[in-house]
Amino acid sequence: MSLRTSGRRNKRRGQLEAEDLNLLPLMSLFVALVPTLLYSAVFVPVSALGIDFPGTGGAAVASSLALTVRLTEATVGLDGVPDRVYAQRDRTAPEAWTAAMDTVRAELAELRAAYPTSQGAILVVSPLVPYRDVVSVMDAVREAGFGNSTLLGAAAPGPVMATADVAPGGTP
Repeated sequence: MSLRTSGRRNKRRGQLEAEDLNLLPLMSLFVALVPTLLYSAVFVPVSALGIDFPGTGGAAVASSLALTVRLTEATVGLDGVPDRVYAQRDRTAPEAWTAAMDTVRAELAELRAAYPTSQGAILVVSPLVPYRDVVSVMDAVREAGFGNSTLLGAAAPGPVMATADVAPGGTP
């Protein structure tokens, strides 16, 4: 029993010659498939926020108002306003976070009215803050009119070292 291979045999040498491949069915598939895939694809619009990175000399650094929004794991609040001290609001519970953001939005709107020429704010964010909270604060700052802002990361707190109470002249 002999197996037949595709290809033509060279009568002189007995070797197989390659046949020409018929690419027409494959090309017909691509001609139909590519437009269908392009038509069914969902194109997501991409938007960009105007944020200056530290050291670039952005508008937030050159502003007459050194507005700083501090966001830590437990608090959110404003700093850097001349002759005014804002309390750091608790944000540990979801209800507290909502109330704190409402207060921060009102304070930002008040500052925008008091300093209409100010261009931006400096956002100081702790590294352990969830990304969604950072975006919420960025949106609040942008909606208040301080759109050209600088985003800074706060230094992470170092590990807490336990100390033993030692009596004078004794060993722990």
